[in-house]
Amino acid sequence: MSEVEVGELLTVAALLERREITVEEVRVWHSLIGHMDMSVARQALQAHLQESPYPPKPADLLNRAKVARERHRERHGIHPAPPAGQRWAVDVIEQMADTTTRALT
Repeated sequence: MSEVEVGELLTVAALLERREITVEEVRVWHSLIGHMDMSVARQALQAHLQESPYPPKPADLLNRAKVARERHRERHGIHPAPPAGQRWAVDVIEQMADTTTRALT
């Protein structure tokens, strides 16, 4: 995420507090959350603003992004689903083992 994007996030948060952000503030936030994807940071900020009465801090966004990532893993597993029409190698190996076992019996 660029400094401009971090500035956009901070501007949204600052509007609710009716305050102005500084260049230094954007630089500090960028050094702390600049590695985040903009869409992830935006979702984390939105969740924070909806649920917390306190102004957001970088740690708030990082923690919310981590929780969202863990929830996604819980729902979908660690690995993404295989492309449509394809199967995981483990499935293919198990199918081959079943076919071999049936052929031998």
